[in-house]
Amino acid sequence: MCYMKLGPMLNVLDWFAPFDEQVQSNQDLDLGNSGVVGIPGTTALFGGGTKFGSAFLMDSANLGKFTPNGPDKLLARIDGVSGNDQVGQNPIAWDSGAFKYAYLWPGGQLLEQFQFDPAAGTLSPKGIFAKATGGATSGGSLAVSSNGTSNAILWAVGDKGTVRAYDAINVASAELWDSAQNKTRDGIGHSGHFQFPTVVNGKVYVPTGGATIAVYGLLLGAAPADTLINDTDSIIYNGASWDYCPNRGAGDFSNDVHAAYGNGDSLSYTFTGTSVSYLTETNSDEGTVDVYIDGTLKQSVDCSAATRSARQSVYSASNLAPGTHTIKLVKTGGTYMLLDAISFQ
Repeated sequence: MCYMKLGPMLNVLDWFAPFDEQVQSNQDLDLGNSGVVGIPGTTALFGGGTKFGSAFLMDSANLGKFTPNGPDKLLARIDGVSGNDQVGQNPIAWDSGAFKYAYLWPGGQLLEQFQFDPAAGTLSPKGIFAKATGGATSGGSLAVSSNGTSNAILWAVGDKGTVRAYDAINVASAELWDSAQNKTRDGIGHSGHFQFPTVVNGKVYVPTGGATIAVYGLLLGAAPADTLINDTDSIIYNGASWDYCPNRGAGDFSNDVHAAYGNGDSLSYTFTGTSVSYLTETNSDEGTVDVYIDGTLKQSVDCSAATRSARQSVYSASNLAPGTHTIKLVKTGGTYMLLDAISFQ
């Protein structure tokens, strides 16, 4: 069993076989039906979901061939990504700018995410970067939709036909949506066997187990969606202690936050709408924040928590008079005040 690189005339140019291929073959544990995916902007190839539970990171310029008794000559081998004799789906990849990500949902495991560091030329960390906290271990098919390197959603179809949406920056953060939340309206029964979701023109197309295709999109007559303003967008920061923290990999909106440690430091944002929310991280080192709307103190919120949770709405105001308003946040206690995003409608 091996991965092969073929030329224009289908001649073999290069190949890779695991050092233990004979041992695995003797147990009918082969590469399975999963293929490889290219890591965007690099020569790296990610192949995973084998029947013996390993994934491989190869260099397309030198796949590695065969090394008797090992170790394999490739960029990385990751064992234990799936249960033995579990057949998974093809991996997919997405480029977030700072990092590249590969995703895999093999049988016997929850949805998995791997982080490729272009500077290091390999996976960082060496193994699994994140696992989904919900779903099932049935395996499934995947697709990513994004606005270039931002606002990416990972769509996953598995779990006997449940369609799920995750934040592609970190699949371990809270699930964004799934079709089982309103099964009467959104359920599709069983999905098509080995069929991938397709995302185009703002809709998600999913083959069903019958002769139909389910199409997901915004509901007709639904309330307008909130506008999310990232911490890097048109926010006015006041005070000397503000620091920009990009590429945290903690599940933040757009994978970054602004943080202040000086009491009295503040930020403000002016918007047009009737509601607004403050999104931040809650953690043991977060403190108290005074929230002002149009110059009036509305609430002092406590952002501390025993464990870290990203993208938390700690303050919301609704039923504001239609028109222009300003939200102001002032750090009053604790080690840090963080801004992840401001949401308004």
